[in-house]
Amino acid sequence: MVQLAVKKLSKEYTRNGRKFSAVDGVSLSVKDGEFISIVGQSGSGKSSLLNLIAGLLIPTSGEVLINGQNSALMDDSQSSVFRNSAIGYIPQGLSLLPNLTVLDNVRLPFFLANRTGNPDTIAKKLLADLGIEGLSKSYPADLSGGEAKRVAVARALINDPVLILADEPTENLDRRNADAIVELFAKIAAKGASVIMVTHDNQAAEKARVRYVMENGKLFL
Repeated sequence: MVQLAVKKLSKEYTRNGRKFSAVDGVSLSVKDGEFISIVGQSGSGKSSLLNLIAGLLIPTSGEVLINGQNSALMDDSQSSVFRNSAIGYIPQGLSLLPNLTVLDNVRLPFFLANRTGNPDTIAKKLLADLGIEGLSKSYPADLSGGEAKRVAVARALINDPVLILADEPTENLDRRNADAIVELFAKIAAKGASVIMVTHDNQAAEKARVRYVMENGKLFL
């Protein structure tokens, strides 16, 4: 089954009176259990593409379907609930809430909709999988960049999403911890979720099942 269908997706901006396309007519199909990577130079449109898929940017044209649903046709409340339940998003850079502990940062998405299960158990298992279970009571200010990135990965996985979007998830990590995150993505994909990883890390990209290259807003195999 196709988990994600991106159809002729474009995002245009105007700079100094001239239009340019950050994303230019991209089409992409990702099936259940598929793990793909997208590489490309800075400014090639990789992060813009992820933000369009996540529903954080409004496309100039084209559409994004996740499990056959187009969140752009939903109202704000519906689209927020849909993103929270269907998408695990790992943004580039620092994104943790500074006034919450590591455990509370990871658990937060769980409480944004009605769910069953024990969020503490799920969160602690994710932190253990990422090798940072000892940091559950720490605050973001006490973490290294690599530790903070792993917390963001755990937070994105707390709701068992069908689609994981990861923007530079191995950034600031040593090789061992970078490999651990990529291996975790591979295991998640093996269980049926779809994973799209944007990265400058060629070693990480090569471990995905399919590798794409993005140049000037266009996507190539």
